[in-house]
Amino acid sequence: MNKRVKVIFPASMKNVGLLFHFTNLTIELARVFRNTNYSFLMISEKNEQNIGLWDKVRENLLDSEYAIFDNYQKFDSVYKKYLGSSHYDHVIILTQGIMQFFRCIPYKLKYKNKLILYTRLNSFKHGSVLRRPLTYFLSYIFGIFSDIVNFQCNYTFSIFVNSKFIINRGKAVTIPLGLSDDCVVEPTDNFLRTIFEPKTSFKIVYLAQLHKHKNHKQIIYNIGGLLRANPSVKLFFLGRGLEMDSLRLLVNRLGLSEQIIFLGRVERALIPWILQRADLAFALSNVETFGHVILEPLYYNVPVISKDVGIASDIIMDFNNGFIIRHPKLKGLEDIVGHFIHRKYKITNNGYRQYSWQEIAKSYYNLFDKVILEKSRL
Repeated sequence: MNKRVKVIFPASMKNVGLLFHFTNLTIELARVFRNTNYSFLMISEKNEQNIGLWDKVRENLLDSEYAIFDNYQKFDSVYKKYLGSSHYDHVIILTQGIMQFFRCIPYKLKYKNKLILYTRLNSFKHGSVLRRPLTYFLSYIFGIFSDIVNFQCNYTFSIFVNSKFIINRGKAVTIPLGLSDDCVVEPTDNFLRTIFEPKTSFKIVYLAQLHKHKNHKQIIYNIGGLLRANPSVKLFFLGRGLEMDSLRLLVNRLGLSEQIIFLGRVERALIPWILQRADLAFALSNVETFGHVILEPLYYNVPVISKDVGIASDIIMDFNNGFIIRHPKLKGLEDIVGHFIHRKYKITNNGYRQYSWQEIAKSYYNLFDKVILEKSRL
């Protein structure tokens, strides 16, 4: 391919800044595009979701491969600069989310095929009643203006209403987010060590914000009896959210405060350390567009009990590396958890290489080659 292409990756979220998963994707995209016809640039607001992300970027990227802005609205100046340059035959903008996508529609109208407009479906009110009308509307907007619409897994097609409109126009792809293979960071305080290092307890973790569609309340009701009968079993909720106060009250009322522990928001870098000490993980949300909460525990050899959401059906085998609960109100959860407690499953990390960031970056490279070849034939 002889076309000169600029790839621009806005890797931040409004008011949050540079995102954890996008930092890892940024590093691998920059590597895969070096010494090719592609020129890579990551742009982000100066804040960072977790301390140390910008240090990681500076250690792995060339100065020409990233730019920092005070405000996301200044991203437009980057788009105009490269779209207006005669040096590039195409500019690919990797929009992440609805807001970034809509800000690029005027450029698509003006520059047409010079701009290859990509959008990744990370979140679309998928946990609320707004999902159906919103995704029905977006299916037409994406189908008309996008060149590439990235569904994170096959399950996402089913919860994005009228996704067939995008599929039929040949614009749908599935490239998931990837796995981070970072060094395990040890906690600096004794609190986490005190509750996670004793081998006498059976530890269950649920990495999810405390929102209604994550089903924390149903979990508590469904396994409360099991917890009372097995004092050594501990359930850890990692996250914050609107349900925090009501869930705490429920746990206290049921007399389970010694076994159900609310950790709040835990520093992202400590999650691998926690998972290495867990015996079982939950992924019991009503909906997931992909499901790192499913994949990450498996990567650290922790079996997962999940609802049939995200990548669960692609990767979980019942009574092997976890179990898929198909009842909407989690009926049978107590028996399944009991089974894993008494059998003490040990699983091994295999078959997840396709989710490494290196492999994900190669998928982008191959995708862009295909799309640009198609544009050249028009």
